[in-house]
Amino acid sequence: MSWRPIQCLLTRVQLLPECGNCENQTGLVRAPELPEVSPQFPPKGLLCKMLALVLYVVMLHHISKSEAVPVDKLADKKICGDAECSHVLSMATVLDDFIAPDCRFINVKKGQKVYVYSKLVPEEGGGVFWSGSVFGDRYVDQMGIIGYFPASLVKETNTFREDTVQIPTTNMDFVCA
Repeated sequence: MSWRPIQCLLTRVQLLPECGNCENQTGLVRAPELPEVSPQFPPKGLLCKMLALVLYVVMLHHISKSEAVPVDKLADKKICGDAECSHVLSMATVLDDFIAPDCRFINVKKGQKVYVYSKLVPEEGGGVFWSGSVFGDRYVDQMGIIGYFPASLVKETNTFREDTVQIPTTNMDFVCA
């Protein structure tokens, strides 16, 4: 059996470079009569493209995993409304503008409302930070982005959860992606 018809077909769908002597009659690919040669499967060109594709996928996977940049932990413990920190603890009003120094934090502006999801338990000499997201129709582009902000820059206006849990923070709490 000759691999020439398959090679011509793969050329037609642009998986291989031009193989020459391929004809198209009524939509079928026909190979010219050639002396029988030993079959080679997969064809060299296809093998190279397959290897390149595998290498590309492996590199893409590696790059996507390496984009997360670990940064210093702000605290070892946090207070949350539940074990997953998925419930809102409270709503607060921002008292002064804050520009985020890195990707762990969010920018907040005076007068904005923020949902508070967790409160970091401060360590000796450390600042007091809460995590939350901006709320409001005027700030739709920022809604849903959760980050830290200084607790001293907000005033709690509504408390939604009185019962809280204190849990350890993880490295994922402080990853810049």
